[in-house]
Amino acid sequence: MNNMRYSILCTIAGALLLLASCSEHEVKDFQVEKPESLVEREKLDSYEALNTYSSNLFKVGAFTSIADYAKMDMQSRILDNNFDELILRDDVGDMSHSTLIDNTGVLNADNLTGFLQTITDKGFSLFGSPLCWNEKQNALYLNAILAPSTKEAENNLLDIAELKKGSFSGWTLTTPTGKNANISVKSAAGVRDEGITVVSDVEYYAWEYNLASPKIQIDPTKQYYLAFYVKTNAAGRIRIYFDKTTYNYPKEGLVEITPDVWQYVTIQVPGFKTGTEYFQFFIDFGYLKTTYNIDVTSFTLKEGISDPNDKSLLVERNAEEQAVIIDEALDSYISQLMSVCAPTVQSWNAISEPLDTNPPYDLRSGKDKNLANDEFYWSDYLGELYLSSTISAARKYYTENGGTASDLKLFVQETGLLDNNEKCDALIRFINKNETSKGVTVDGISTDLRIVCGLTSIESIRSLFSKLAGTGKQVRIANIEMSYRVGGESTNTPVGSLTSEQQLELADFMKDLVKAYLNEVPAVQRGGITFGNVIDNTYSGLWSSTFNRNFLYQGFVEGVSGN
Repeated sequence: MNNMRYSILCTIAGALLLLASCSEHEVKDFQVEKPESLVEREKLDSYEALNTYSSNLFKVGAFTSIADYAKMDMQSRILDNNFDELILRDDVGDMSHSTLIDNTGVLNADNLTGFLQTITDKGFSLFGSPLCWNEKQNALYLNAILAPSTKEAENNLLDIAELKKGSFSGWTLTTPTGKNANISVKSAAGVRDEGITVVSDVEYYAWEYNLASPKIQIDPTKQYYLAFYVKTNAAGRIRIYFDKTTYNYPKEGLVEITPDVWQYVTIQVPGFKTGTEYFQFFIDFGYLKTTYNIDVTSFTLKEGISDPNDKSLLVERNAEEQAVIIDEALDSYISQLMSVCAPTVQSWNAISEPLDTNPPYDLRSGKDKNLANDEFYWSDYLGELYLSSTISAARKYYTENGGTASDLKLFVQETGLLDNNEKCDALIRFINKNETSKGVTVDGISTDLRIVCGLTSIESIRSLFSKLAGTGKQVRIANIEMSYRVGGESTNTPVGSLTSEQQLELADFMKDLVKAYLNEVPAVQRGGITFGNVIDNTYSGLWSSTFNRNFLYQGFVEGVSGN
């Protein structure tokens, strides 16, 4: 029995040894190569964060918006981990005049302030959006302050002398008891010389809140009309009525007011009752919650027939007056913006896109154009020295708000400089003229690079970098947009259709571009490189739409590393 048991055990042991031997032999001989795509992916994944490669050479920045960054999603994490500087997208306009300035010229930067605090706490710098641009401007406000002034009508039966002194002597005010409402005579946001300002914080019965004129002597056999200019900050409604007339109260005299523009209001006084020698008019303000500004100088009661198209009270402003108004508006905007951003935001585009898109590359102008609602050309009023006005105001208010003068860097941004020596020369002349005429200093030039791999030559990029560096100013790549086009085609290849080989060509171009920047622009003049497309969209990004690194990432790293 023992011998049998021993024999069985030996047989089992031998079988196990044989199996083990076979297993070892098969593992050693069986080899599988990794797919090339996996090797490439592992290489891309092995890179450090983007800005670790460029940290000693220049800042690397990315565009975002306040709303996008607040999502704190994968894209926000990519920004947090790979970039030094954030730039708010111009097309969204979070840091633009149209977003920040209301229709009375007052800055509201609550969203911007919160965003700035958030990214500063994370170690980011913020590159300031253009202080002065032709787009994303509150043109409604700017055009309103350029509106003609007014003059007092001849033969005006309405005594406005006390109103012009800031007094309601002789006038009667009615306001709701215990309600938050007020009425005063003061400047109407600098648009008119004097103004009656009526603030209605809640809606009332119309007659509870009104202004009554003094008694006015008239001839009951003659016709009269009342006229004035009024502006509101929201949709408004007033009612004008007259005593001792055939006026049908309250069905007549209603006037709807369009917000944010000076509106000419005129109304015919109804026929007077027999024996009338004096009468009064009343203006009811209690309909809607809004602020009314009435131009006192235009307050008119005259003999005759009302004409809604009458412009006899208007006085057009001449070019010198318009220049003063716009220069003051620019100064006020920059003053308010620096009070929020200085000294934290140290680098800005002072102006953007000053030159026309076609030869001879004069200043852009809005004259004889149908302008968009957010389009306004400051240079049409201030001339080509509007750059020096912008820079002077920025430096003044930056230091007044705690900034160190040497920390502030102001750039001029222009597009279309690549392969365009004529425009590049025009820009340099424009900058030099402002500097020599007004003694201001432009610290750098920002330019976009819209690259089509297959069309754009790296030699043209080197030439541009060399030319801009020759000014002695900082050179900043404000936005890189990269596309690919197959030879002979008339359109770019969609990002989602690019082959691996085409993506590698883009990466090689990126590598050469970064090398050119390092070789042609001295270290002290490098203002940084900003990516407009961190993630694939219309243009190729550093990351794919699924947040994997693209070959462009590798191209940037190799360009910085010199490989």
